[in-house]
Amino acid sequence: MMEIQIRAEQFSDCQQIEVLLGQASETMPFSDVLEHSQLDALRCAGGLDHCLVAADGMGQVYGCIGISPLALSTGELGWVSLGFLAVDPTYQGYGIGSALMRAAKQWMQDELVQGCVIAGGAEYFGRFGWQTCQDIEMPGLGPGRLQVLLVNATEEPQAFVQYHAMAIGAVHHLTV
Repeated sequence: MMEIQIRAEQFSDCQQIEVLLGQASETMPFSDVLEHSQLDALRCAGGLDHCLVAADGMGQVYGCIGISPLALSTGELGWVSLGFLAVDPTYQGYGIGSALMRAAKQWMQDELVQGCVIAGGAEYFGRFGWQTCQDIEMPGLGPGRLQVLLVNATEEPQAFVQYHAMAIGAVHHLTV
């Protein structure tokens, strides 16, 4: 396996990320095949706080993950959502997704994020510290469908979450 580095996305990565999201979404039955256009729209609308890529020294992108702001009904600030996790299907199983998750968690710690909410499977995200939450809800999703990671917060707030309007399609169909 070639040497992969996790870094912040660069403008020159955008086209590769779009292709990658399209390829990865074809292999996942629960993903949204429009994720590639949703990420670009989210980026253009200012709804993407940070995007990380896994790339080699030549700039080839093999994976990506996005972090977006999240609004809580309590008005509490500092919460984010995680999405657009994708790895080139040829390189899945080599730890690229795990490396992206660890880097995203480190970014959240460094940026003093309070917590992160995802709509995703506990079996995957639980490996990285996310836990099924009962106190945070999203209209349209039943109880226990959201996972939360307390980064700098000490407890889950009792709140409804609102994702950025451009992220809604991807929230329900995360690619992992």
